[in-house]
Amino acid sequence: MLITIIRLEIYKLLRHPMTLYVFSLCSGLLAMLYHRLCVDHLQAAQVALQQRTPVSLTEEVIKPLFSWSIILFAMVLPIFTTLSLSQEFRQQTIYLWASNPIGAWQLLCGKFLSLLAFVFLMLSLMLMMIATLQFETPLDWGMITSSVLALILIGCCFISFGLFISTHIKNSLFAIGITFLGNLFWMLLEWLNPFPEQGFFLARELSLLNHTHHLFHGIIHSPDLAFYGLSSLFFLIITARSLKQQLTQI
Repeated sequence: MLITIIRLEIYKLLRHPMTLYVFSLCSGLLAMLYHRLCVDHLQAAQVALQQRTPVSLTEEVIKPLFSWSIILFAMVLPIFTTLSLSQEFRQQTIYLWASNPIGAWQLLCGKFLSLLAFVFLMLSLMLMMIATLQFETPLDWGMITSSVLALILIGCCFISFGLFISTHIKNSLFAIGITFLGNLFWMLLEWLNPFPEQGFFLARELSLLNHTHHLFHGIIHSPDLAFYGLSSLFFLIITARSLKQQLTQI
């Protein structure tokens, strides 16, 4: 049943015209960003060659590409999480799910995994861009793999949080706006720091970007994996409970 839900949700996403527009826009932005980073790296390499100083392709191209893609995911994924649930409530197609013997957890997991497929699609595109550098110089694929893992985990957090918001807010534009602002606040929590001075460590530990440091340097740090996993699971659990309550009231 879960596989059926995933296939149906992916089919709905592919059929929706917004998916093609957003994917084309994201692909174009990533391609332009990759080109700009490569041009800047070549210019820096020429200066470094004259001054006999080292320049790192990883630091100049690969890490910035992964870092900027986090912002792109924070802007784009709220659109898909809203399409996944908020519009179903607004268009009352949620009645079709309520009339079937499908649990709220199964439905939510199906939607979550189908949205995660978009993250994998964008990451595949980024990896194809990065792989072209292999023709010129050896790449640190260990660091690249851990960075991809970081983006997948951050994507899971964005999707689970977006599904939580879209379960409670039925207005599509409002849900997209709240989700985007929530993603932005979550990323910049360490800088915004709403806690008192003595609670600064909370802002650092709860910040989404703070836990990418080790992964972006090729280090698999178990506390970082636990943070992303527990954050995603937390939002999925409370979303499933809320969705179950709403389905039983239909």
